[in-house]
Amino acid sequence: MKHAFLSLFLSLGLAFSLCLPAGAVGSGAPFQDIHGHWAECQMAWAQEAGILTGTSSTTLSPDDTATRAMAVTVLYRYAGSPVVEGTSGFADVPADAYYADSAAWAAQAGIAAGKTETAFCPNAPVSKEDLLYRLCTARHGVPEVSPDALVNIEDAGNIHGYARDAVAWAVEDLVLVNKNLPLSRLLPQASLTRGDLAHLLRQYDCLVEGNPAQLYRFDPDEG
Repeated sequence: MKHAFLSLFLSLGLAFSLCLPAGAVGSGAPFQDIHGHWAECQMAWAQEAGILTGTSSTTLSPDDTATRAMAVTVLYRYAGSPVVEGTSGFADVPADAYYADSAAWAAQAGIAAGKTETAFCPNAPVSKEDLLYRLCTARHGVPEVSPDALVNIEDAGNIHGYARDAVAWAVEDLVLVNKNLPLSRLLPQASLTRGDLAHLLRQYDCLVEGNPAQLYRFDPDEG
């Protein structure tokens, strides 16, 4: 069952793939708060693909903190919102919550776990390492990574054990790009914003498509 969920995740992810140059996506987006934002094209891509919804009719709130509920919802939509049977099994995920099906899908697919066996903590911020673990699990399961992948990362010791291979995979496959940070620092436990979430998913989408040459990279001179 787990493999079936993951296969569906990847195949539908391919269908959503929109690996265009960074400036070619979303130039006519109606959301005023992303104009000029560093993640403007990624946010527009996610919104146009139906992966990310606005916080109002004119805002996408790129600098708002991304929660665990939001992260599984974005991944669920990216996978095509498959039909879910059963529940997540977490006591803090109400059956009528907007993220209930997303949490159930992610838990059943092995893509997301709770903070404890019974608590998902949907309103807690999602960290960089946590999202990378989910993306890596969806694509690889447990990947084989170079033992030297993190050798130049000065804060590699801050990566939790469960996410270490996933972060190494992200570094090796160019999913992880640091904004306003030296390349030797990752801040793996840092909370993500909605802009970060859209950016990392777009990077992943390009890798699933098999075209890493088009991955978005920040110019050192960008603000």
